[in-house]
Amino acid sequence: MSFKIKETVKWQEEMLVGKLVLFERIVTINEIPGKNLGLKFLVDFKRTEENNPEMKIILIEGGEILKDFQNNLKSIGFQFESLDGSGQWWLNSTIGCNVDSLIKGYSCASFENVAKFRKAHAMINSKSITYTMTFDLELEELVNLPKAKKVHEKLYLDSELSDVKIICEDKIFHSHKIVLSCQSSVFKSMLNDSDMVEAKSGEIKIPDISPITIENLLFFMYHDDLDEHKISGDLMLAADKYNISALYKFCVNYLNKNLTKENAVDVMNSSYLKNENELFAKACKFVLKNKFVLKNKLIGKEAWKDMNKNNPDYVVEILDAIF
Repeated sequence: MSFKIKETVKWQEEMLVGKLVLFERIVTINEIPGKNLGLKFLVDFKRTEENNPEMKIILIEGGEILKDFQNNLKSIGFQFESLDGSGQWWLNSTIGCNVDSLIKGYSCASFENVAKFRKAHAMINSKSITYTMTFDLELEELVNLPKAKKVHEKLYLDSELSDVKIICEDKIFHSHKIVLSCQSSVFKSMLNDSDMVEAKSGEIKIPDISPITIENLLFFMYHDDLDEHKISGDLMLAADKYNISALYKFCVNYLNKNLTKENAVDVMNSSYLKNENELFAKACKFVLKNKFVLKNKLIGKEAWKDMNKNNPDYVVEILDAIF
């Protein structure tokens, strides 16, 4: 839906002959059919440091309303005329005039011809002068179109066009060679090397990673994004295993800033395995600080036992990181 606004405001100012009349005035445009705009413009007519005339128009109310529209400010006109007709001047300004410039303060470029303005103003003999401002706007409401999905986003878990299956425990993820190959050099080797069993069967079996972690991994591969609350130490390890560097960095950066009582032990174990020393040290100190709350999470955990069994120096590394 589009609207046209053409508002004209007139007022008079007293003046001394030969003196430049300065003023500061608020101009209001109340409404257009069906829309209560409540636009207020501050029109500030003053001298510059060089004693030249300068007019600045500032939108002081209604800026947020106008941003809902595509705007075509056809012109903002300004003129003065003496009652006896002894002097008159007119400008029509459009260059660089838009919602943003009006909010910041729009200076009318037409005042560049200072000599012409001064000549017209000097001819005035009457003691009062009439000013006229004309706002000529065309507004068209913005239509918020839904964000179009990219091709690889549309393919996510699409079984009809799937040409490879990822099997994780009892769950099957319908996937696509082109997406997996573009995002992971490991998957690319599996699926494009004719000697690999995955290339022959069209199936990738993953027995050592949980289905939820694989689901989050695949979501990132298809969307280049992921809900941060789904990031975990296990996902970081999976990203490293399949050489998905963007996801790996995403995980490390997030976990560095978001250690919690729920993920600290998991992060400590995962960061140790990948030599992420800064993250490992932070996680260790976090666990120590919250040792009473985390006691049941840490002691007796199978993952904790496995880490100690498979990595004899693990406890020593934790002590080094803490102290």
